[in-house]
Amino acid sequence: MRLSALLGLSDRGGLDWSRLRALQHAHAARYWRMGMLGQVIAAGAAFAISHPALPVWATVGWLSLLAVGLARYIVTSRTMRLERIERISRHRALIRAIGSAPIGFAWGVFALALAVWGTQTELLMAGPLWSPSWRPPPP
Repeated sequence: MRLSALLGLSDRGGLDWSRLRALQHAHAARYWRMGMLGQVIAAGAAFAISHPALPVWATVGWLSLLAVGLARYIVTSRTMRLERIERISRHRALIRAIGSAPIGFAWGVFALALAVWGTQTELLMAGPLWSPSWRPPPP
């Protein structure tokens, strides 16, 4: 099965994909608080790692971008919970995916900012935030 089908962005023959997408999104919408808590904990850890290295304007900009992304995600999740949609089209699933893209963009901006202003130690400490399979380079 293609990855796009698993993510609900394409339909394969024989199944009621719009209903499956609705069930998938309804289930994910119930756990939005856990997702937000994880984002806040990760942002706190990232701030603790990076605040000595990043300029104040870069830190404030990154935190603002992350807050906007999280607010958009909360609104989208709330809408999905309240509407109790029986079927979700591919177009609506794509809009939902695009709705959470600002969070990923904010973390990408953080990685770039830390790469520009951070020291080797801060990059090593921030590595696990980006990838669980990340390994430090050999000495």
